[in-house]
Order: sequence, then structure tokens, then C-alpha cells
Amino acid sequence: MFRLYKEGYDVGDYVIDQNSNGESLVAALAIMSQDTVITRGAGQMQDKLNEKINRAQSGDLTIARSLAKPLGGLGGAEVRAYDVSNDQLENSLGRYMFKKVDKSWGKERGPSISAQGNSVVSGLQIGNIWITVQPLLGLEGDPMRMLFERDLTPHHQCKSKYRA
Repeated sequence: MFRLYKEGYDVGDYVIDQNSNGESLVAALAIMSQDTVITRGAGQMQDKLNEKINRAQSGDLTIARSLAKPLGGLGGAEVRAYDVSNDQLENSLGRYMFKKVDKSWGKERGPSISAQGNSVVSGLQIGNIWITVQPLLGLEGDPMRMLFERDLTPHHQCKSKYRA
């Protein structure tokens, strides 16, 4: 982040906070990518991350030690998470493209779906930089599908990331 700061990017208070580090960002993104966290939806993402940070600070060795630092070592990074419904995705893509995505990938949505059936898009906001985890190239059981099928559209998770 310091390099981005030196190059003129807005990184908020991240470079000022001596406790911030990249390991904490990676650990936070890993927590936010867990199926048990995603299932609860975007509205619960910050609470679940805070819960893990509190556990790390209480000495729970099953949580990344970097999250035990003050403010989780996140240096002011904030959770930004969105629930994207099928209706929102269809409005964004248009009816034709939405149907094409459904035809290519079916109703099976994979691991980034909340219990309410919404695609969950989440990441960390640092200044004007948003860090997120790239969706898989395929879905469970077919992880490399987009690499080998020429006419295949990106799946629902990819489309939701760009919609948010």
C-alpha cells in the first residue's frame, strides 16, 4: 500500500497505521470468502469479520494472528459487501444476456450465494481502492470451464462482481 500511496493513490489512513499489514488484508478476505460467512449475506459480513477479529485478539489460535493487532491490523480498511439479486443482475445485464448466462451455467450458482439466493459480492475498501477476491473461472465440479469453452459467457458470480 505504501507504494500506491507514494504514487498518489488514496489509501485512506492505511499507511499511517503502524499495525496495518497485508497479511491482515488477506486473512480478512479469506474470512469473507468462507461459505458460512457468505451464506449469511452481505449485511452480516462486517459482523462476522469483527467476530473473528475479536476471537483473534482473545488468543484464539485458529484465527490468523495478524488479525489480533489493534483494529485487526486492517489499517482502516472497511468491508464493502453487496447482495445482488437475480432481478438486479437481469436489469444490469439485460434480458438477453441474463438468459444466455442462465443457459450456459444453469441455476447452479456455486459458493457465493447467500441463504436468500443472492450473489454476495464483498471486498475491502481502502481509500478509493477496493480489494476483492476474483471469482473462479468455473464452478464447483467444473473449475476450468471458462478456459476451454470458446462461446461461454462468464458465470453469475463474475457478472455480479462487475454489477456491484
